[in-house]
Amino acid sequence: SSMYSEICEVKNKLTNSGIKQNLMSGSGPTVFGLIRNRKEGDNLREDIIARGRWWVHLTENLQPQGGGKHHGDN
Repeated sequence: SSMYSEICEVKNKLTNSGIKQNLMSGSGPTVFGLIRNRKEGDNLREDIIARGRWWVHLTENLQPQGGGKHHGDN
């Protein structure tokens, strides 16, 4: 199906851009990749948006507060 080929195309783009850790979320059509820093994300975002048919949103991982301790940890 065309949805499957779109997902493969996005995953290949991420892999070819050096983002080896990329997965599809749930049953699709969302694909995400893990990157090292914001600048790398901004550059990739511009490259993907230039294609004109995919939507890109950059996020950041949340770090636990208190030096890595989770609520309820002793």
